[in-house]
Amino acid sequence: MTSVTDVQSLQELMSNSINLSGVTGEASNTHLEINDDNIKKRFENIKKSPNDSQLYRGLILNNNMKVLLISDPTTDKSAVSLDVNVGYLNDPAELPGLAHFCEHMLFLGTEKYPDKNSYNSYLSQHGGSSNAMTLPDYTQYHFDVSPEYLEGAVDRFAQFFIAPLFTESATELEVQAVHSEHEKNIANDTWRQDQLEKSSADPNHPYSKFGTGHRGTLDFGPKQKGINVREALLEFHKTWYSANIMALSILGKESLDQLEKMVVDKFSPVENKELEAPIWPEHPFNDNHFGKKWMIVPIKDVRALKMSFPLPDLSQHFRSGPAHYLSHLLGHEADGSLLSALKKAGWCNALVAGEKRAARGGCNFFSIYVDLTEKGINHVDDIVKLTFQYINMLRIKGPLEWIFDECKQIAHVDFNFKEKLMPRTTVNVTVRALQKYPFEEILTGPYLPTEWRPDLINTVMDYLVPEKIRIHVIGKVYQNIADQSEFWYGTKYAIQIISKETIESWRNSGISDELKIPVANEFIPESFEIKCNNNSNNNNNNNNNNNNNNNNNNNNNNNNNNNNNNNNNNNNSNNNNNREEINKFPKIILDTRLMLVWFKQDDEFKIPKVNLTFDFVSPYAYLDPCNFNLTNLYIHLFKDSLNEYAYNASLAQLSWEFSASKNGMTLMVGGYNDKHRVLLSKIIDRMVNFKVDKQRFEIIKELYIRNLKNFEADQPYQHAVYYLAVLLTEQGWTKDELLEAIEFLTLDRLEEFISNLLTKVHIQCLIHGNLTESEALETVKMIENKLTKDPLDSEKSKKTIVPLMPKQYILNREISLDNGSHYLYEIENKLHKSSCTEIYYQVGLQSTESNMHLELLGQIISEPFFDVLRTQEQLGYIVFSGIRRGNGVQGLRVIIQGDRHPQYLEERIEAFIQSLQDRIVNMSEDEFNRHKTSLANQRLEKPKKMTTLSAIFWSEITNQQYNFDRANIEVAYLRTINKSQILDFYNETIKQSPQRRKLSLHVVSIAPGGAGYTEKSSEESSTAQTDATTLPIKITDILAFKSSQSLFPIIKPFINIPRKDQKSKL
Repeated sequence: MTSVTDVQSLQELMSNSINLSGVTGEASNTHLEINDDNIKKRFENIKKSPNDSQLYRGLILNNNMKVLLISDPTTDKSAVSLDVNVGYLNDPAELPGLAHFCEHMLFLGTEKYPDKNSYNSYLSQHGGSSNAMTLPDYTQYHFDVSPEYLEGAVDRFAQFFIAPLFTESATELEVQAVHSEHEKNIANDTWRQDQLEKSSADPNHPYSKFGTGHRGTLDFGPKQKGINVREALLEFHKTWYSANIMALSILGKESLDQLEKMVVDKFSPVENKELEAPIWPEHPFNDNHFGKKWMIVPIKDVRALKMSFPLPDLSQHFRSGPAHYLSHLLGHEADGSLLSALKKAGWCNALVAGEKRAARGGCNFFSIYVDLTEKGINHVDDIVKLTFQYINMLRIKGPLEWIFDECKQIAHVDFNFKEKLMPRTTVNVTVRALQKYPFEEILTGPYLPTEWRPDLINTVMDYLVPEKIRIHVIGKVYQNIADQSEFWYGTKYAIQIISKETIESWRNSGISDELKIPVANEFIPESFEIKCNNNSNNNNNNNNNNNNNNNNNNNNNNNNNNNNNNNNNNNNSNNNNNREEINKFPKIILDTRLMLVWFKQDDEFKIPKVNLTFDFVSPYAYLDPCNFNLTNLYIHLFKDSLNEYAYNASLAQLSWEFSASKNGMTLMVGGYNDKHRVLLSKIIDRMVNFKVDKQRFEIIKELYIRNLKNFEADQPYQHAVYYLAVLLTEQGWTKDELLEAIEFLTLDRLEEFISNLLTKVHIQCLIHGNLTESEALETVKMIENKLTKDPLDSEKSKKTIVPLMPKQYILNREISLDNGSHYLYEIENKLHKSSCTEIYYQVGLQSTESNMHLELLGQIISEPFFDVLRTQEQLGYIVFSGIRRGNGVQGLRVIIQGDRHPQYLEERIEAFIQSLQDRIVNMSEDEFNRHKTSLANQRLEKPKKMTTLSAIFWSEITNQQYNFDRANIEVAYLRTINKSQILDFYNETIKQSPQRRKLSLHVVSIAPGGAGYTEKSSEESSTAQTDATTLPIKITDILAFKSSQSLFPIIKPFINIPRKDQKSKL
């Protein structure tokens, strides 16, 4: 999270060559034929972004496994992902979920590493993590780890695909984890609707299968039929896990040659069974499945319409993206769009359109998903008609090349300034690309359309016809007519045949005057100047030239391109001479009674982007539940009112977000800096002159109320997390309190509230990115003028805004539990069969020392907690331990969600907590130091994106800590900690002791089959000996509990920032 020998390969020698499309190529050959017993081919000319400093090489091993090597000497994490082209569509009919079960089992021991915890333990001790997923036609495994431990992790990982054990004992245990995963999803509308679609397909098509599995399909059922599941797992792995349908992506600090040797050594033994990757050319839906309307009853109070059409396999046309062209237009949100027309009719809140690739070979769909209003669910046929009118308009106008070119231009700009991803994300994305694109286009294939194919667009449109439509309508209104139930999830639904007359009316629907092709996008950036004072930034000069070449469709030769580079270098050098030195951390550039502005010019990422964050601190926003409701409603309406204007900005990667907080409201604008002030100016103008639309008020009010009520259907662990925050925060309005105040949400009251909201305000701001200080000041002065100056006379000030006093924007405080206390809060849940226990061990105020003691203890606990309570005891699918921080206070939190009663879960958690003393005492110094190193590497990991670094800076500002170098300062202390200090910390704060402060939350399922539905078993009603002497105090009234507790003081800042009217200067 070690330097390596500097070995220059052919790729490294060619890494600075530029081609005219703005894509870097590595060599002129397609591949190099070599004489190597373990490698068939190398691919050295993988095209990449000119902003990408990583080195790439493709391989085909002798066993026909495809491999991508990624060398990045600067990485602080290494990562590997392996993808095998088999998923649950290949489950045996008698064993639904077997592919998913196989994925789980590969983690639990191999012939070389038989300890079922060897892999996870190795990763945990070396700063790593892992996961896997099973999809219809592929399964993917991945991990990351500190770079110096990559080879050890790779060796363990490779054995998954060479010689897994599938032990009888592990098989018996892990089926419970699969079952718990399914239980988690039973009340999830997304899973339910997805399975209903699959279950409604041709039952002879594999698409109709149930892919997750549970105890009935993988344990009880097979036993009754005399099927040995372990033997079936071995057979599945032996049959399908073949090197020639696998792809591997590996990223490390090592050179390409070193990575190649590692991969050859570890993965050449994977057997090649010479399989053909399975494909499904037949579509799961035929003419018998079209022309039907499915009316589906959801768990949450949601209303939605999905129009779905079959599509052929378009994967070979990735360079032209015909389905993307249509999804871009059908999903557009600007004036004249389908969404705009539906919103004006009062039928819809949101719309998404696009292609869904369900499986290789032809199992594809084009779907249009519409979020319906209360009025809209009664106008489904009208919405479908308007959709076909939009499609008819597209047919009449025909494919328009300028729209394709605009999408292409945006894609090329974004690709040329593509930021580095997290290593694990990089390997996961590229390993799928290995299975889908030629080696040379692994990095460009998913991003860069290059071929204009109007014929293919017309072909796709030929499938978007009334005769091929399937309609799903989701809403509670169908409860009384739903006469059928889906087998696996129990989803209630009814089916209606769409009449021939309706189909005919849609076919002859014509076009609507409301619908228009979108106008050209004014937000596409045109200037890409990098403004930091680094004269050696050749790579970014190349970026600038390549983007200009793309935008103007120039066909300059390489000599001209190099001349342009030289000119830009000279210009940048001259400009840089006039620029001041850039601060390492944000600094204050403006401090008035109204605004405090922090600024950090980017000199690290060197991309033409900026992030601006504004906190509008207002005492009105969170004054009481009524005001907080009004704040939320105002924000939703405000965003809705600007959506048509700002949508083109979002397409051009200039995004904005507006959200409510306890302090007031937070506005964020981020993306290419060329036109950010255009968008920001429009936002502030709208903020100053906002008028509420009556129809949208009623619609969004109803949506807001439904969202508050739908919290009831969230996962049990989400309820536990939420109520812990409510119990510990000094002031927080609950969902119930917000609902009780709904009666005061009137249009008149909202209009009055909006007029007052910004009359008392303080604005705190961070500007971070590719701007100079003077440009940042111009931006905030523009905002200040719009808020404070009379628009008709700039010399006159508005008298309405009164800046806040410093005492009006202090932070919230945290409840302080008494020493030796143990409180319990219970919540019933009637929708999920799973229950949940969350336990919080409160430590106290944050400090450098306390932070590192707690984080190191958390690092030590994490892996054994998961191993003991999930892998060994199988208490649930969701098993988590980590740090909770809020209002300057921190503690250790542990969460388990499963089908056991929360009291039993707590007893098992407490037994584990008490056993930690022996684990720490017996831990070798070597293992202890590995944990320290692992934590240090994680804390020192550099942000991969500018937005991530902006968020770190902003967190320090909003928490009023201002410790911008926190990672280095805290890691320096971490390196001094010894084992006895951690043992003392554990004994005082976590282990049962007179000083320990413990708060338990039990979310008890009273749903049929839930742990609280019937009497607890004798096993689960017993009290664990470890906690027998301490009965918790039950919290029955949240307000009474919080009123009886003291508060922690506000944590002192790392740097003191005097308030403006304290008459001190920074």
